[in-house]
Amino acid sequence: MRQVSISYLRLFSMIAIILCHLMLFYNCNLMYIFNTGVQVFFIISGFLYSTRTYDFTYKRLAKMFRKILIPYYTFILPIIIIYFLFSNITWGGVVGVLLTVHTIKGLEHLWFVPYILFCYLLLPYLKDIGKMGGGKLPFLIVLFNIISIFLPSFFDPSCITCFIIGYFYNKVGRLISKNNFLFVCFILLSLLIYMYTGFKMKEVIDANVFKYISGYSHMLMGLFCFHYGKLLLEKVFKVDNYNNFLGFSDKFSYPIYICHQLFILSPFAVMSLTSYSIINIAISLFLIIIVGVAISKVSSEIFKLPFLPQE
Repeated sequence: MRQVSISYLRLFSMIAIILCHLMLFYNCNLMYIFNTGVQVFFIISGFLYSTRTYDFTYKRLAKMFRKILIPYYTFILPIIIIYFLFSNITWGGVVGVLLTVHTIKGLEHLWFVPYILFCYLLLPYLKDIGKMGGGKLPFLIVLFNIISIFLPSFFDPSCITCFIIGYFYNKVGRLISKNNFLFVCFILLSLLIYMYTGFKMKEVIDANVFKYISGYSHMLMGLFCFHYGKLLLEKVFKVDNYNNFLGFSDKFSYPIYICHQLFILSPFAVMSLTSYSIINIAISLFLIIIVGVAISKVSSEIFKLPFLPQE
């Protein structure tokens, strides 16, 4: 039952992120709520790896990196060529994209890739903390977020914290369940602060300050969606039927995430293809699914190459 509920939450995350970027194209302020799907993705990933019983050795981490990087390069290498031919990209930009430390204009969502790789590198240490009972977790999270203030401006510690919270969700979830009222009030206060600074003070507030307000507000909203969504699915709806639609979502959500913004916000977007928004959205979604499936199919063949880490 747990896996089915997580699959539904993953599907929710994928839909929320695509909706967020569609709203961004149309300058709809609701996008600031729907991009919570990213935080839910991080929490899901941390939660799923917390259930693994194996040690996170270098060989295991190499296999995990492979699952992230091969679909990424399957998509980004042809895109680099397309940008060279029809748009604008520098050689420095190419190197940064290949090293996953920079993104291409219109494909800024690929910041996710180095973040999740960094999260994977934390897993051996998170497992050791778990063996100690996790009592030091709050202190380590606070210390990590303080240190992150001195890291480059593009680094968002709130997303890494979502992964850590997901890994220790069994403890976090029990704490929330004991203090539901306080947690909901805290979420609402955080959301109000974020909405106020985002819509009333964004032009005057320091960009780095707003980044932290936004990041931690979305972290709390992501935890809210994950925690109560999981409870609703398991306790109220009692979901236990793993259907083909969920199977499709689980298999293709990552490659769909990788390619979706190409057709919505990049220089090659199709959102202005016709004068009818509904047709443009339908074409965009169709292309996103087709390209996402293609990335997955090509990647699965690359995975079989003998010199790559195998399962």
